[in-house]
Amino acid sequence: MFNPTSNTRSQTIAAKRANQAFRIWQSHTLILALFAVKYLVWQLLTMPLTGDSPRNLHWGLLTAEQPGFPLNTPDTYERIKSFPPHSESLSIRKLYANSPGVLHHWRGPVVPLVLAAVWACTHSYTLLRLVIPLAGTGAVLLTYALARTWFAPRVALIAAAFLAFLPLFRDFASTAYSEAFSAYILTAALLAYARERTFLAIILGALAMLSKLDLVLLYGGVVGSCILYALLAGERYPKLLHHIAALIGPIILASPWIWIHYLHGGSGAPTKGLSLELFGIIAPQMLQLLFYIPWYGALITLAAIVWCVFVAIRTSVIPRFTLVLLGIWLGLGLLITLIYAATPGAGNSPWVFLPALPSLALLFAVGFAQLAIQRRRRIAIYTCWSLYRCESSRDRILYSGNTKLHASMVDSAQPAAGLCLDRAILDDYPLCAPTGYLVRER
Repeated sequence: MFNPTSNTRSQTIAAKRANQAFRIWQSHTLILALFAVKYLVWQLLTMPLTGDSPRNLHWGLLTAEQPGFPLNTPDTYERIKSFPPHSESLSIRKLYANSPGVLHHWRGPVVPLVLAAVWACTHSYTLLRLVIPLAGTGAVLLTYALARTWFAPRVALIAAAFLAFLPLFRDFASTAYSEAFSAYILTAALLAYARERTFLAIILGALAMLSKLDLVLLYGGVVGSCILYALLAGERYPKLLHHIAALIGPIILASPWIWIHYLHGGSGAPTKGLSLELFGIIAPQMLQLLFYIPWYGALITLAAIVWCVFVAIRTSVIPRFTLVLLGIWLGLGLLITLIYAATPGAGNSPWVFLPALPSLALLFAVGFAQLAIQRRRRIAIYTCWSLYRCESSRDRILYSGNTKLHASMVDSAQPAAGLCLDRAILDDYPLCAPTGYLVRER
C-alpha cells in the first residue's frame, strides 16, 4: 500500500543530502582535495625520482644512519666515484676523481632530518617518497588559506588552482625535490606572520631559514620590509612588537647554522662570483623550463601572467600591507632566480623560484578576478592549452646546463641492495652520464 508519509520522508532525506553535497562543493573542500591529492597519486602510480630527488632521499637515509651528516660529515655512500666508466665520454666532469662530498652549503638540515625521521619510524621507502608530495599538497592548501586571510573564496580558489597546475610546481612537488618543501614551510611561516601568531611565526620562520639558504633572504626580506612599512604607517606598540619578534626570533635561532654552514664561518660567500655570459645562456632555458613549452609559448604565457599581476597591483582591492608582503616576496624570489642563473655550477632549472610561487599565485588570482569576463575566458582557454602542451612534452626534458636528463627513474617501492640509477637514454643523449647512489639493504 502506498505510504505518502514515507515517500515525503525519503524525499526530505535526499534533499538534505543533496544540500550537504552542494555545501561541501561550495566550500571548495572537495575541489581543494582534488587539487592537492594529485601529487601523491602521481608519485604512487609512476614513482618518478628524477634529477636531484634520489639524492635528497639518499640524504634522508644517510642522516638516519649517520646523524652527523648535516654537520659536514662526509657522505661515504655518495656518488660512485671510485672508478671511471668504461668510456670517459660518459663522465665528462670526472666526478669519480673527487673525494666524498658533504651536505651542500646552500642547504639546511631540516629536509634531511624530516626524511630521516620518516625512515627511522617506518623503514618504508614508499612513505619516504611521499614526504615531498605531501609538502606540495600542504603548499597548495596553505596558499588557499593565505589568500582567504585577505580575499574572497573565489580568489583563493583561483590562487590554489594556479599553483597546483603550474607546470614547474606540479613537476617538482610530485618528486623528492626539496624546493617544494621550501615553498610549504615558507608559506606556513608567512601565514602565521600575517595572522599575527607570533610564537608560531618564530618557530616556522626559523625552520624556513634552516631549510635552505635562499629562504633566509626570502623570509627575512619580506618580514623586514613589512617592519619598515609598519614604522612608516605609524603602527603602535603591540603590532610593532609582533613584527620585530617575527624577524629577530628566527634569526637568533638560525644564526649558528647560517654562520657555520651557509657562510663557512665567515671564510666564504654563498656564491663565488657571477657570470654574465653564463646568465645569457641559462636565463632563456629557465624561461622554457618554467612552463615546459618553447620560448615563444613561454613568453606569451608569462605575458598573460604579468598582465594579471599588473592589474592586481593597480587596483585598490589589495590592502597596502598585503601588497608590500606579496610584492617583496615575489621580487626577492625573482632576484634569487636571476642570481642563480648567473652562478657558475648552478643548473638551468628555475626550481629556486618555487618558494616565491605562492605570492605569484595570489597576485595572479586577484588580477584575474578583476578582468572582464571575455578576457578571463581567453586567458583560461590559453592556460588550458599550455597545460596540454606541457603534458605532451614534460616526460623528456633535457637539462643541458648540468647534463641532467629528466626521465623516469629505475626504482621500486622497496629497493634491494644495489644501485639506484637514472634511466639515461645514452644512445640519444651520450653526454648524460647516469648518477648512482648506493642503497643499503632495507
